[in-house]
Amino acid sequence: MAEARPSVDLEAYCTRYAGRACTIRALFVASKKDPSTERHALSIAAADLRANTADTALYTEVVSRLNAACAAYASQHMMDVQGGTANMAARQTSRDAHPLSSEAIVPQEFDEQWVKETDTRSRAQLEKLEAELNGYKTNQIKESIRMGHNDLGDFFVRRGLLELALRNYIKTRDYCVTSKHIVQMCLNVIRVAMEMREFSVVENYVQRAEQAPDVLNDPILVVKLSCCAGLASLAKGNYDRAAFQFASCSLGPNEEHTEGLSESLSELVALDDVALYGGLTALATFSREELDSKVIQPTAPFRGFLEIYPEMREIINDFHNSRYSSALANLEGMLPDLKMDMFLDKHVQKLCAMIRAKALLQYVTPYTVVDLNVMASAFHTHVTGLSAELENLIDENQMAGRIDVNCAILHRKSINSRAAMLNQALMHVQDCFIDLETALLRMHMNRANLEIKGHSARQDGMNGDERELAIE
Repeated sequence: MAEARPSVDLEAYCTRYAGRACTIRALFVASKKDPSTERHALSIAAADLRANTADTALYTEVVSRLNAACAAYASQHMMDVQGGTANMAARQTSRDAHPLSSEAIVPQEFDEQWVKETDTRSRAQLEKLEAELNGYKTNQIKESIRMGHNDLGDFFVRRGLLELALRNYIKTRDYCVTSKHIVQMCLNVIRVAMEMREFSVVENYVQRAEQAPDVLNDPILVVKLSCCAGLASLAKGNYDRAAFQFASCSLGPNEEHTEGLSESLSELVALDDVALYGGLTALATFSREELDSKVIQPTAPFRGFLEIYPEMREIINDFHNSRYSSALANLEGMLPDLKMDMFLDKHVQKLCAMIRAKALLQYVTPYTVVDLNVMASAFHTHVTGLSAELENLIDENQMAGRIDVNCAILHRKSINSRAAMLNQALMHVQDCFIDLETALLRMHMNRANLEIKGHSARQDGMNGDERELAIE
């Protein structure tokens, strides 16, 4: 069976992001080398770089890659023509199934004049910014020095020199005098560090921003910091922490608040992305009760994000209502598109495996004996494959039980709940005895006018007899 290809609309996908995020997302899609999206993604990236940045080095590289991809496509097309009607029919079927593989994407002429003019203008602007900053430092004007480093950081971001941008943003830390300045510095560092994939730096500066005064008074800023922390945790594979951070996000009370949040997040993620990341990590790590209270309930803060991503909402509802086959099938259908996401690409297979394992465990939890034929039918799979999955869960100590291969039956080891309850009650009784003896001892000491004093520096030098005299 041919591997499913992504069905994402690249034009609509990339327009959700602002700043360099549009270019970075498009380049990541192009890096997957999928023939239905590569040339289109490179074309979008080249156009965005020329229109919204001064990054001539990356523009040159992208145009070169685009022209090479177009040449390879033309060569393959000629081979298909020479190969006969069978290959042409196959390619026509592929184009019908994936309209993004449009042949309208043609080689793009390299705009050498724009590159030269941009480089010349950028050199002059850099000299001006550096001269202004030196003047501010000579006059020892803290606010002007801070703004000068910010201007240099913005300039280097437009040029694609992220390390220099990060260095200048960090330097503004010594010149921040208000809470607003501290938050602005942290957000600038987070934005650049996120593109550089320096997620430890992201976590560090999220914590700095959260400690700034008056941050809690800005709900949009609170959600943005939670999203940044969630992205860093997701990228580092800390899924349970990422789930809690995303689940704490809220769309807000009205449409105006939602639009402001979307605009604030657009240089990092879209609102749909927050719903996707939070939904997947919650499915993989939350217990059934946590999933209900933090995600599904109408009063849950995260519920608003699911309303703007109906596919994710249906998967979570199906999973929570034990319609596992429907939830897993819909999740598998989204897999090609999920692999096109730069934050999910390396984690989506593991997350899906965790979600499937969790579904299997929840299915067998109420039973001590499970017919694998019935279970395989519920999960739309074969008994052989299901047995292998259950064996892995048993080997990993996620489930206690044995599998009767001949009869296709799973025997789960049941826990003696009565004995466990009695053992817990006995432990509580022992704790009560200890507390009672301690209370009686204190009561008798008070009645005898005895007092035990802590060791002081003077008492540490006493011998045994002198210490005994210290007890009155």
